[in-house]
Amino acid sequence: MRHLPIAAFIPSFDEAKPSIGDAWLVQEVGDDVPVDLPAFPLKTPRQPPPDLDGIFESGRQAGLAEARAEAQRDLAKQRNEAEATLAAERLRWAEDVAAPFASQLADALQALAENLSDTVGRLLRPFLATEMRDAACRALIQQIAPLLAGADGALIRVSGSPALLETLRLVFPAGQAVEFVETDAVDVTIVTRDTVIETRIAEWVGRLEGQGPDRRRHAPTPI
Repeated sequence: MRHLPIAAFIPSFDEAKPSIGDAWLVQEVGDDVPVDLPAFPLKTPRQPPPDLDGIFESGRQAGLAEARAEAQRDLAKQRNEAEATLAAERLRWAEDVAAPFASQLADALQALAENLSDTVGRLLRPFLATEMRDAACRALIQQIAPLLAGADGALIRVSGSPALLETLRLVFPAGQAVEFVETDAVDVTIVTRDTVIETRIAEWVGRLEGQGPDRRRHAPTPI
């Protein structure tokens, strides 16, 4: 850098000669010397103000979605826990209540069936007894026919209730050696030589009245 006297920069009004400073300025200006200018920042375009309402609404929607998802997860968890609890309670109920109740129900049904059977038996007993007596008489008559054919004058003893003997008296022909013996027994017994025929009316009546499973005798021939 060159140092010039300050007088060179003071203009002179006496003459119109160029001064040294002017010459220097001319020379400096005339020379193709680049001039450094200070750098100024470029003006950036102004950004629009933020949309606060939109930002708030977006955040609100995001919060609602997150809360809704959390509620769905909690609901699913509670539903699974409720189903597990219900299954456990059902199992406990089956063990504590259902099994004893099923046993009691079976016993109650059995008792009901027995009571119903007894009631029906009592109601039908007179009709069944009469029907059994008639059936026994018919079967007895069928057994008597061959017995009469082979009796050859042998004595035939018939014992039973008067009502049944009254019917059987009409079966035996006149002149047949028959002895009728009236008894209090329900059944009718016919004996001739080595043959014994006996009805089973008392046995069936006893079953209707619940007096044992069987009262048969092995010697008589069942009808």
